[in-house]
Amino acid sequence: MRQTIISLIITVFLFGVFSYFLANLEVFNRPVVDSYRVEYNLLTAEEFYSSFQELRRAGLIFQLINVQSVYAMTITIFFLSMSFFTTIHLFTDKFFFKKFYEQPDLGVALRRGLFFALLLVALLYIRVMGLWDFIIVGATISTIIVVELFVTYSSQLYTQQKESNTTDEQNEKHTTAHS
Repeated sequence: MRQTIISLIITVFLFGVFSYFLANLEVFNRPVVDSYRVEYNLLTAEEFYSSFQELRRAGLIFQLINVQSVYAMTITIFFLSMSFFTTIHLFTDKFFFKKFYEQPDLGVALRRGLFFALLLVALLYIRVMGLWDFIIVGATISTIIVVELFVTYSSQLYTQQKESNTTDEQNEKHTTAHS
C-alpha cells in the first residue's frame, strides 16, 4: 500500500507541474506566428485556425510552435500518464488480485505504465503530425500489445522453469539420500 501512496503523491506533483507549464509556457512561437499571419493575410481567428489545420495535416506544425515548451509539456505528460497508470495498476492489483498481506507488483505496474505512456505520447505525436491513419495507429497499438504479451509470457515461462529446476534438485537430493 505504501507504493501506491508514493505513486499517488508523485502523480499529484506531476499534475501540478503540468498545470504550471500549461498556464505559464507559451506553446506558439509568437514572432513566427505573427509573420505567418502577415505573410498569408490571415486576419481573423477562423482563417488562422483553418490554415493551422492545413499545416497540421501537412505535418509542418513544428514551424509555428515553441519546441522547448512543447518538449517540456510532452515529457511531463509522459511521466504524468506513466505515474497515473502505475498508481491505478498498483491500487487495482492490491485490492482485487493480492491477498491482504501481499504487496502489489511494482515492476509489472511500472512496465505497463511505461508502455501506456509511450502509447499515449506516440498517439499524440501521430495526431499532431497529421499522420492519423488507422494503419499507423493500429501498428503502434499492436506493437505495444505484442511486447507486453511477450514479456508476460517469457516471465511466466522463466518462473515455471526456475520452479521446475528447484523441484528437480530437491528430487535428486531425496533419491540420493535414500540410496
